[in-house]
Amino acid sequence: TVVSPIAGSPAEKADLKPGDQIIAIDGQDMTGVNPELARQKVLGPAGSTVHLTILREGVDQPLEFDIVRAHIVIPSVESKMLDNGIAYVKLSVFGDKSATDFHQVLKDLMAQQPTGLILDLRNNPGGVVPTAIQVASEFIGKGVIMYEQHGDGTRTPTNALSGGLATEIPLVVLVNEGSASASEIVAGAIQDYSRGKLVGVTTYGKGSEQNWVPLSNNQGAVLVTIARWLTPNGRTIDKIGLTPDVVVKLTEEDVAAGLDPQLDRATAFLLQTVAGIPIAPQETEILPQFPSSPVELKYHPESSSLSTSDGRTAYILDKENNRWVPYIPDEIERSISADFSLQEDSMGWTIRSADGQEYFIWDPVSFAWKFAGMSSTPTSESSTATSPLLTCPLAMPPQLTIGKPARLTINLNMRSSPGIEDNWLQTLLAGTQVVVLDGAQCIPYGSGAYLWW
Repeated sequence: TVVSPIAGSPAEKADLKPGDQIIAIDGQDMTGVNPELARQKVLGPAGSTVHLTILREGVDQPLEFDIVRAHIVIPSVESKMLDNGIAYVKLSVFGDKSATDFHQVLKDLMAQQPTGLILDLRNNPGGVVPTAIQVASEFIGKGVIMYEQHGDGTRTPTNALSGGLATEIPLVVLVNEGSASASEIVAGAIQDYSRGKLVGVTTYGKGSEQNWVPLSNNQGAVLVTIARWLTPNGRTIDKIGLTPDVVVKLTEEDVAAGLDPQLDRATAFLLQTVAGIPIAPQETEILPQFPSSPVELKYHPESSSLSTSDGRTAYILDKENNRWVPYIPDEIERSISADFSLQEDSMGWTIRSADGQEYFIWDPVSFAWKFAGMSSTPTSESSTATSPLLTCPLAMPPQLTIGKPARLTINLNMRSSPGIEDNWLQTLLAGTQVVVLDGAQCIPYGSGAYLWW
């Protein structure tokens, strides 16, 4: 996946975008290939050409790119003083020497006594974590910069270093969808401490530490996530990103016209701050930790939900209690009465009636509600039971007519219709889905049908 094309690089000139997925290099399928091996295949002599096949979100067909390789010199730090007395510094990557360069540039800027400072981390794909700690420490005098959360749930804090040069100056950090990894560590710490405001759009969401573990047969390797990075307030970065305090988009039309509304908004914000003009804060969504899951879950800020890679909604955010709760599909929602409730205990999530009886149990592996079963076993060839529950989650009429012990057939309370006798099970459905419980298996039977027993 393309995190962020480097400024001035052939990839940027070819119009590769953050989030583009490289599925083939020179016609060779890259699905499941070690990212480092894929990166090596992209590299080559300056002047040679590499052909990339790209999947882009929102585009139905793969895109093809022929990119001429070039020797790239990356200036990790660029700076200038804006006309309004605000200092501007752009950090393009967190390299081994970036912290030293950044410190010197910041020292030169602060000597000019700026009234505010803009740190531009847009399209910065990250880099070395210790460099991120050093850069963040220039703005945060003390406290935790980040936590490393391990597989057993324990957290290792990394604290700010002393000697920061800009711990008091009004600060804005520019971020976008290409700000990732170490960029998010710095921006997340600044946001959590209210040290400065984030302006732009939601960041990439790369906050995990991974190792490749070779297989014993030397036929491959497994990518294992060994830790995740959390902000000082315990927010998860991975797969979520950071939501800016002030959301401002930068369109292709803006770029073509030479406009930068994100930088303009950051400048205006600082000028208002220096002038003492109160600015209404924009609430930042601080998400709880993701539920344990056998697969990666993707966060959707527009719906405050988590989904699987195939697009199935798994959890939604209970904003009142700031927790993730299992998603209840419409067919179940319509089937349960008002006195049913969603409950969590040491065994997991359940849907229960007012008297505490379990009717559905959440399976956190398949991300589906499982039928908990009937509270009693039918003992006669024909009996009637009243329940707020259906046998399966596809529909839930209020009454069940029980035939043989192994099978339940839905009765929509139509026995008063002419020609229908209690000793026969006949259900006439008008566009309603029929579901039969055969043992513990839910079987769709059809709609608009007669069922005889």
